[in-house]
Amino acid sequence: MQTTLLAGLIVLAGVTSAAGQTPRLEIGPVVRLDRVFIEGGTTGSTVAAGAAATLRLSNRYAIQGDVTRAARRIERSYEGRFISYATGPAATREEIERLAPVARRSLGYAPGVGASVAFRAGGDITPRVAVGASAGATARRYDQTSAYTLLSIPDGVDPSRVARDHQNSSVHRWRGGLLLGLDGSVAVTPRLSVAPEVRVVYGGPARIGNKYRELGAGLRAVWRF
Repeated sequence: MQTTLLAGLIVLAGVTSAAGQTPRLEIGPVVRLDRVFIEGGTTGSTVAAGAAATLRLSNRYAIQGDVTRAARRIERSYEGRFISYATGPAATREEIERLAPVARRSLGYAPGVGASVAFRAGGDITPRVAVGASAGATARRYDQTSAYTLLSIPDGVDPSRVARDHQNSSVHRWRGGLLLGLDGSVAVTPRLSVAPEVRVVYGGPARIGNKYRELGAGLRAVWRF
């Protein structure tokens, strides 16, 4: 994925140069701490690290991209009655609750490889300090698991049926959305800068079971070519 990103930037550099402009390529490592919010009240923090690249189209505008890998599994567990074995339309609330096994459900979200691309606009405050704002899109792959632990089974309910209805599952899923960010840049040398950044990610309305939010803060080292 890193190779694909850099290849795309090189191609774009060639196209821009042909149009009579002189873009500048910037690359360097990036590390970020992200606070993640997922549907169902699941929250947690992850640390992402990788490589970032910026293709400057002019003194004010640029295209940014990064490829990172995140760590720290996010987990949540809760207890409840998920299925009732009461039958018939005349079943009362008391009967429905009495014939519902109690189980603990554990949800896990293991983050993996992610990538983002954004358009940036900014400018210099002083010869050594610059600020900018960016907007784009981002996505990250998660290995998601769901596991049940049966705590109690009502009398008269077949345990094998309960076990069959509370099976564990695992799925790979990409999560992400709209990316908005702010960043600064402090020149250390004519070619090397450090760039702190903050960003937010909005993905999926909660009503369709696809809520995903990120609030992140990070630091990039920028080497100019």
